[in-house]
Amino acid sequence: MFPLGSAVTDAEKKETLISNDSKKSYGITLWYWAFIQFILTSVILALVGGLSFTQSFGGSTVKITTSRLGIPITQTLGVWVNSSTMKRHTFDDLVFGDGATLSTTCSTYGMYSSTISTMYVRPVILSTSIVDIRYFIGFYYLLSFICQIASLLATTSYYRKFNDGKNNLAGSIEQSLTTPFLFTVLCTQVGITDVCILINVAANMFAFSVFQLIGETLFEDKSEYGSVDMWPKGSFFFYAIAHVSGWFTLLCAYATILINMSASRTCMPASDTFTSLTTMMILIEMVCFLATHIIQFISMKIKPRPVAALIDEYANYINRIDPTYNIEFASIIIGIISKLTFGILIYIANLS
Repeated sequence: MFPLGSAVTDAEKKETLISNDSKKSYGITLWYWAFIQFILTSVILALVGGLSFTQSFGGSTVKITTSRLGIPITQTLGVWVNSSTMKRHTFDDLVFGDGATLSTTCSTYGMYSSTISTMYVRPVILSTSIVDIRYFIGFYYLLSFICQIASLLATTSYYRKFNDGKNNLAGSIEQSLTTPFLFTVLCTQVGITDVCILINVAANMFAFSVFQLIGETLFEDKSEYGSVDMWPKGSFFFYAIAHVSGWFTLLCAYATILINMSASRTCMPASDTFTSLTTMMILIEMVCFLATHIIQFISMKIKPRPVAALIDEYANYINRIDPTYNIEFASIIIGIISKLTFGILIYIANLS
């Protein structure tokens, strides 16, 4: 036991390190959970690379066709048109082919009339390029692979973080680097091709992960200057502001995807396997990332912040260790679910 009122020395933390090395979840230690996640990422990365190679260089007898991984990237412009000289044309005569029809509950953009203006904006969709989404999938797993192997190789510092009562920021760094690639792919699978929307979703998910990282860093700060006065009788901690900002960016990205999904499912309903699997995949990924932010909220509620006062250091230190380990266990399991779901369903949904 550490003597009350004394600083927790590195030697004493080393003893705690040995005892905490045996902490388990479902009978598996923390390091082995991280190792399982790394192995899973490595296997999926190898499969993605193998499938891409086969599709690119394999003969017709071995080539596997993926139907929706080549995506046209578009840009929507608004062109001002004079209503008196415009051509009387609507988009209602579009032929979608392959049995796809527009629901009678929806209408395409057509004539515009107004008593207060002779001009109106006609949407014009430009095609900019064709993008192979397999590269985004590959970069997602490659960056995860690099971050995870770096974390596993630094075993001592990996555990030292937890025995200091601090969360592992390596996971937040990995998430900030990989999440934009993941959600760009998810957007394309619900038919979002506009480059501005894709950039918006990717940027919001990147900002979400960075706000998580900032919130965690500020939460671990012992400084007394961690709050800002917002009104005479109240104040916010800076880490709480970062956490709330994370909620805002996350929900903005989710709203963009869900609005497009809802419109697609309502106006052009389909009951094929692709639609069912992509819907399942997107909802599972959304739940996983929502869970990571809920975990951070719970962490900030149940885990005491570091204290600067020496007399309180022992009690504060002990009360921080178990929540820190439990949070890491939960984060790794969520990461495994997310990567496994995405890696399996994205290809099963697209195989034809």
